[in-house]
Amino acid sequence: GTWAPGAIGAVIMAGLVVYVWRRLIVNPDPALPIRSDRVPADGAVQTQP
Repeated sequence: GTWAPGAIGAVIMAGLVVYVWRRLIVNPDPALPIRSDRVPADGAVQTQP
């Protein structure tokens, strides 16, 4: 009936909330390593003049 799109949307949102909760709150990715000052941000290699 007319309730079907709302029910499907509720199921999708419930799954998304569970995924985000587990991925971001319970088990987040580890922090990225600190960049060295000698390495440029774009990853290019600089040569000495």
